[in-house]
Amino acid sequence: MDESLFNVTVGALLHDIGKVIYRAGLAGTEPHPESGKDFIEQFGAGRDILDCIKYHHYKNLKYAGGISENSPAYIVYVADNISAGMDRREKEAEGDKNAGAAFDRTTPLASVFNLLNNKSGDEAFRHREIDRRAPVNYPRPKDKTALDAGDYAGILKGIRDSFSAMKMAPEYINSMLAVCEAYLSFVPSSTDTAQVPDVSLFDHQKIAAAVASAMHIYLKWSGKDDYKRILFQDNSFYEEKAFLMFSCDISGIQDFIYTIVSKKALKALRARSFYLEMLLEHSMDLLFRELGLSRANLLYTGGGHAFALLPNCPLAGKAVESVFMGINNWLREKFGTSLYIAFASEPCSPFDLMNKPLDRVPLPQVYRNLSREISIKKLKRYGFDDIMLLNSKNLPENTGRECKTCGRTSELQEDEDICLICGSLQDMSNELIKEEKLLLITSAQLEGKASLALPLPGSGDCFMHTGDERFVRLTLQSEPEKVMAVYGKNHLYTGLKLSTKIWMGDYYAASAEPEEICEDLPPATFRELAERATGIKRIGVLRADVDDLGKAFLSGFVRENEDSAEKSLRYRYETISRKVSFSRMLSLFFKLNINSILKDGPGGGFEPFRLDEQKPWKSRSVTIVYSGGDDIFLVGAWDEVLEAAVDMRRAFSAFCGGTLTISAGFGMFGDSYPVSRMAYETAELEDAAKRCDGKDSIALFGWEMETCKSNGTAGREREKSAKDKAYKTKTFPHLYKWKEFEDKVVGEKLRFLQRHFAKYIIKDAGYGKTMAYKFMEYLKAARHDRVNIARFAYLLGRLAPEDGASPQERSGYAEFGAAMYRWMLEETDRRQLITAFNIMLYLLRGNDKGD
Repeated sequence: MDESLFNVTVGALLHDIGKVIYRAGLAGTEPHPESGKDFIEQFGAGRDILDCIKYHHYKNLKYAGGISENSPAYIVYVADNISAGMDRREKEAEGDKNAGAAFDRTTPLASVFNLLNNKSGDEAFRHREIDRRAPVNYPRPKDKTALDAGDYAGILKGIRDSFSAMKMAPEYINSMLAVCEAYLSFVPSSTDTAQVPDVSLFDHQKIAAAVASAMHIYLKWSGKDDYKRILFQDNSFYEEKAFLMFSCDISGIQDFIYTIVSKKALKALRARSFYLEMLLEHSMDLLFRELGLSRANLLYTGGGHAFALLPNCPLAGKAVESVFMGINNWLREKFGTSLYIAFASEPCSPFDLMNKPLDRVPLPQVYRNLSREISIKKLKRYGFDDIMLLNSKNLPENTGRECKTCGRTSELQEDEDICLICGSLQDMSNELIKEEKLLLITSAQLEGKASLALPLPGSGDCFMHTGDERFVRLTLQSEPEKVMAVYGKNHLYTGLKLSTKIWMGDYYAASAEPEEICEDLPPATFRELAERATGIKRIGVLRADVDDLGKAFLSGFVRENEDSAEKSLRYRYETISRKVSFSRMLSLFFKLNINSILKDGPGGGFEPFRLDEQKPWKSRSVTIVYSGGDDIFLVGAWDEVLEAAVDMRRAFSAFCGGTLTISAGFGMFGDSYPVSRMAYETAELEDAAKRCDGKDSIALFGWEMETCKSNGTAGREREKSAKDKAYKTKTFPHLYKWKEFEDKVVGEKLRFLQRHFAKYIIKDAGYGKTMAYKFMEYLKAARHDRVNIARFAYLLGRLAPEDGASPQERSGYAEFGAAMYRWMLEETDRRQLITAFNIMLYLLRGNDKGD
């Protein structure tokens, strides 16, 4: 990153820092641009950065003296307007003496979900620094979340201390970005009482930095250096296609992660998932490195997808092609056709980013065009030359030998039945997931350190190493020419050059019970997780994702229910900053908050969900295989995975104010069951939940084949003489809306069975679990043959207390019998009761492997 690009990026990233000073009551009579300039000056910022901060408003520029016509302050002025989605030419700035009561400095950050999907919520966030150990920050009623001067004074101190450990230099730009995210994510960008304050100060400044840096490169390429005329006096730039919205998507994730045959399957699963996450982060950083940009231009990353804002110039187009074609060539060499990154770019103007004019709604169209182009690229991923190359390759000499982890036959290590990538993943798997470990990307291998290969177009491989902070600092001192990037997981390492913070769901159950955990223990194996389960020794697998997220992202802030006479006003909340804020909050939940939910419980007034009320709380015996974007894949002790699923659903619903829902599939398997089948069967359950009317559902355990009747033969032609014919269909009998599962299946029927059946029938009366299986048999059969209701009633009668029974026993039986018979008669209750019986029996069963 050259000096001029650095100046404009930092100037935009910090242009509103004076708002924090004003709200802390420390600005005196100075407007926030002036106080912001004074604050940043103490860290050694140059004149151009200070001008960007001081003159980023129209009035300041209009009457400014002593700045040149090509000052970057003009770029930051436009970037500020684009980020805000408006041109605030005559509007007073926060802190200006003439602003009056228009601004309320105690205003909290409103939840970005308040206006999503036609909702009209009124919740806000209390300020909290983002840290890996922090619990979920749930939105609350606005009157309980107001910020005061003390809050802002604390924020200012945190920023000052962090910036004091850095230099105002390009190698610290991503660290500055991380500091702003940590302290300003729950601070509103604007406290204007006439606006909806649901975009954070961090998101507003980050978008401004992305826009400003892309503008700088575009204007430099086009030879336009009279910024005052082009950007301040003339409005034509707002219609110029100066930007590229870039998107990429990894294909082959499922097969890469889940098609493994290793005995150490869980370790391999987590490591391979981690590898793909880092591949995407690294790929985007390679692109930014080629263009001299910072991670401010990364609008979103997660779930194998990424979006970025780039300049619309040949330099950017060439960088995109060279970087991602180079990465795809590398992937083809290493993995054949199993992994591929589809990528596309869409030109857009400042007005497009601001979604103007509103009656044309250009911003969602930009994303639709990108999505369509990505889909085409996936269908036509290889050109003629690529296909010829693939078909001309000779088979490896060791054909017949397969990698014992992934099954591939290429790049097997000498005298070992494992390929190079799987070998490296196996060597580093325990280190990769430890939260205190940093990741170091180098252009050459470090002697004596295990590493993972990553693509470096034009040079072949670069390498990812793990280590603690001391190791990274020593490497930066001794071999600085090799270091390309430093990543800290869920933690900001202040003052570390080239450092980038990434969020990552990395919680895992260690190979000893939680109270015995020490930092050197590896993740528990499938067998260890199964042994920790209550009752039957099985592992649980959960796959889940957010319902209709694509639709919410494209048009979730359109106010469909508003007056049709003002159609354009329906789109007033469709802004680039709001979309980025929405995406980042989702990532925050699924990449960071999920760790605290599994470790400490959901918090926020929610008690951890329990299938067995007598079981004490402890950190979940669950391991995150993948959690990012909107997708979750968990494995662990079966009962704890199911409990964690309910915790996450409750937490997410509270976090987003009920504007979004989750659907999930939950399966139970033996610890030696093939991983690929676990993934496939649980995905099938998830898909069944997605097909449920209104989604917002969970499908449990598995599917069953049910015999049905059809009048006539299958196919389009119907035989005149055909009689009713039986056929089989796949059904999912344990499919419920979340609320129904929590309240009716568990809260009502399972709790009832645990109080009455498990205690009085199985334990006290000594009937054993056989009686429960008999009840289940009649419950299931009653759907097709009503005589089973009579059999059910007869079985209930056999359980009646004898004549000498106590009044308590008789009363208990009367309650039990009446409820059971009532539920038997109604189909919905009957189905819920069957599921409750299943869960109760799973909780009661022991180590009988044949179950």
